[in-house]
Amino acid sequence: MKRKSIQITALAFAVSISLGSTGFAATFKNTCATGQMNHCHNGDHCKKHSFYESEEILIKLGLTEQDIISGREANKTIFDLTKAKNLSENQVRAIIIEQITTSINNKVIVGKMSKDEGTKDLEEKKLRIQNWDGSLKEEKRDFHIPQKLGITEQDIILAERDNKTLFDLAKVKGFTPEQVKAMMMEEGTILINKAVEAGQLTKEKANLILTEMKSKVDGWDGSFK
Repeated sequence: MKRKSIQITALAFAVSISLGSTGFAATFKNTCATGQMNHCHNGDHCKKHSFYESEEILIKLGLTEQDIISGREANKTIFDLTKAKNLSENQVRAIIIEQITTSINNKVIVGKMSKDEGTKDLEEKKLRIQNWDGSLKEEKRDFHIPQKLGITEQDIILAERDNKTLFDLAKVKGFTPEQVKAMMMEEGTILINKAVEAGQLTKEKANLILTEMKSKVDGWDGSFK
């Protein structure tokens, strides 16, 4: 399981592309799994419902990505899954909060967010985790590329295992790399424009991100690495 601890947001798709192909690949994988794109103010540290889906947290909970997929399909909660690991709900929440705290502190240390931003982000996440019912259900889908390509979360997992790329998966569905990249640009442009309309980005910043995004998409080899 190689899923990065990337928080998925309305801007994360485009911002992660502008940051590099690795960030984008992780974003695509995570979004294919959760189908969610929520609003934010900074692409690197915005809200994500599936805060339990980082590699470090799953390891500490004794779970795998496949456990999450199977649990979601069976309408189980994360607490149902961790009960078999002899972990109480409070222990699960504590593990998640501990890992998120470490992640946020590291971002503050390297300058990815200010101390005040880190404190605010952590408090918001703590509150959400304390009120979370453990649901693994997917949220509203605003990111449509996986559906358009007919690609599932399981497809991504198997492709990573077999060292295949997104383009390999898309080829089976009848799509060329150029068509996939065009879909990405279209989707990213829509999300960025929505962010501008919502006042989350200035037009100038949006144009910069779109330019960087196009450069990254054009040069991407389809790898999930």
